[in-house]
Amino acid sequence: MKLPSEFEARTLEWMGEETYRALEAALQTEPPVSIRVNRTKWSGEVTGEPVLWASAGVYLSQRPTFTFDPLFHAGCYYVQEASSMFVEQVLRTYITGPVVMLDLCAAPGGKSTHVRSVLPVGSLLVAIGASSSEFVSRDWFM
Repeated sequence: MKLPSEFEARTLEWMGEETYRALEAALQTEPPVSIRVNRTKWSGEVTGEPVLWASAGVYLSQRPTFTFDPLFHAGCYYVQEASSMFVEQVLRTYITGPVVMLDLCAAPGGKSTHVRSVLPVGSLLVAIGASSSEFVSRDWFM
């Protein structure tokens, strides 16, 4: 990937040579692929490395064509960047009983479905995307 020269110059000045070169090298590698398994729909095994901060997160060794996988369409897993799964640690640390939670940045729904899977029984999640047509949650009582 060729970065814009203005970006290169500014970022190099801000980060310094060594850190910028590490960033530049990282941007040339394939990004990791991770999924979050929906254990309410599937108890099968997934080959890969666990995402340490997410109980159902797995790094895959390669990126499959998800659209050809019936398990994907059945909702057995959600393709989600591992860093987005960190919300599980926040919730498990600070939420100890039933809550009402409002997610105003819910689209496309990855973190919302994850949040729903870790909220305590009796909680309510209302998840709304950027437009009213992206209303993600429908009475997610647990």
